[in-house]
Amino acid sequence: MTMRQNESGQSRSIMSMVRTGMAVYDANGDHIGKVEDLYFGADADASLLDASGAATTGMPRTTRGGGVLDDLLRAVFADDRLPETLRNRLMNEGFIQIEPGTLLGGDMFATPDQIAGVTNDGVRLSIERKQLIHE
Repeated sequence: MTMRQNESGQSRSIMSMVRTGMAVYDANGDHIGKVEDLYFGADADASLLDASGAATTGMPRTTRGGGVLDDLLRAVFADDRLPETLRNRLMNEGFIQIEPGTLLGGDMFATPDQIAGVTNDGVRLSIERKQLIHE
């Protein structure tokens, strides 16, 4: 197993612990919002299709089959605000969408490798709020 595969497996594992509505804290411990939605990424889709991923109890959310998340992904990534390489990374690796909980500012996005840990208290990020991808 290569390091990349191992890291991808760890990312999927940590993402499987994230739930909508969880509080999100940045690297400074500041509450920056809550998880509005999450997407496991195309890498997770591929492992499901070829049975190379871990067994799960339920289907992870994906863009396949349409639905609200599919509409969200189209809306978020349809314009040219994000560079194509960044948009592709989010689509492949997955992300959590963070609602800031304030009227100012749009949603933020964190990739699985930016999640330091998940506890009953919420999601802890390894980066500061200003380093997140902002909508």
